[in-house]
Amino acid sequence: MEQLLADAQEKLRQENLPESFKLSYSIDSDSFMSGRGVADLQRQSLNYGYSSSLIGQTPYGNVDAAVAGNRTSSGTYRVSNVRAGLTNGHYDQFKDFTIRALDFTPVFPSYGFPSSDLRGILLSAPMFNKTLSYTSFWGAIPGGDFTQLAQSSGLSPTKKAWLEGIGVNYKPARYINFKSFYAHSYGPERSQPVLTSDVSGFGMDYLLGHFNLDAQMAYDHLESISYSAMASMTLPKLRVGFTTTDSDKKFASLLGGNPGGGSMNQALTINYRPVSDVTISNSFSATLDKVFGNPNEPGRRNYNSNTRLNWEIDPHNELQLGYTFDDQIGSISPAVVETKEVTFRKKIFLFRKLSTFLSYQNSKSKNYSSPAQDFNNNRIIAGVSARLLYDIYGYYRKEMNL
Repeated sequence: MEQLLADAQEKLRQENLPESFKLSYSIDSDSFMSGRGVADLQRQSLNYGYSSSLIGQTPYGNVDAAVAGNRTSSGTYRVSNVRAGLTNGHYDQFKDFTIRALDFTPVFPSYGFPSSDLRGILLSAPMFNKTLSYTSFWGAIPGGDFTQLAQSSGLSPTKKAWLEGIGVNYKPARYINFKSFYAHSYGPERSQPVLTSDVSGFGMDYLLGHFNLDAQMAYDHLESISYSAMASMTLPKLRVGFTTTDSDKKFASLLGGNPGGGSMNQALTINYRPVSDVTISNSFSATLDKVFGNPNEPGRRNYNSNTRLNWEIDPHNELQLGYTFDDQIGSISPAVVETKEVTFRKKIFLFRKLSTFLSYQNSKSKNYSSPAQDFNNNRIIAGVSARLLYDIYGYYRKEMNL
């Protein structure tokens, strides 16, 4: 009996030991080749991407850190991202908090919340038995309008422009949640013109059995308010969702610059699983572009439909079918694009388990303002991946346009 008790105590002690730190490293390459045929292909560029991460448990919570960079054909090394954080943190009376430092993206589930990568610090924590929770952040905005990569070797730069804010969640009951946020920007290097330095928003979620309702709004502290609402129904084999959004074309961004546009959008999504190994999904949307609409057909909406079927034939074979129809007649550059896709995935067991796939895609485009851009493209994509050693994986992909 004493031995059984000792064994049980030892097993419990082993289960409570923190997990060891894990270090991962990844390298990938990308090359572009061109030529009149396969035999005379010439490499035009070659880039390498590197990333490394470290995760593990400490007495104060789960720690993670990561760095990502690349090397160009000219031999320049550039570091685009450095991240570090603590999740499920606990110290004294404080529990379940999260801290992010260096590069991060503030995330708060509210419509209109500014989306931007930052370099700074973020703190998220619950209060009052998780009835109330908050996320606060401060950070510098990345340099460059389209890329964070430095023009020379080293760490990617930031602007003399900063973004700070706070988001608050209040959940008085299991089925209802209120959320609000406020964000502020400042600094001489914000994109010009700077129309507003503040934005705020408010919303609520309501969950009752199989039904979920969500309504949100955002205000730019000038004269514009934008709205979003969502309703969904979830059953054992079926999920249906409907979303409507009305974005004011004068809504100003606190990151600076002229208003990016305005639109009215409605979207319907359906996911159906008639049997355990078959999934059918469809998304359909209608969008009215308030700024860059078709001048010859004012008020004409753009329509997009995406249908997919996934069949898991057995544990080692899978078939995927896809069809996309994108009607952009209501835009300033009217066009229609149709895409059909067939993908077969197979797991092969040789000296290693190999995950392979073969895909065929056909895309047709009809451009009504520039017929020279019409195309009918066929391509075949094949790839294989395998676990080489321990947690080291290899991956190869080949694409051919016909």
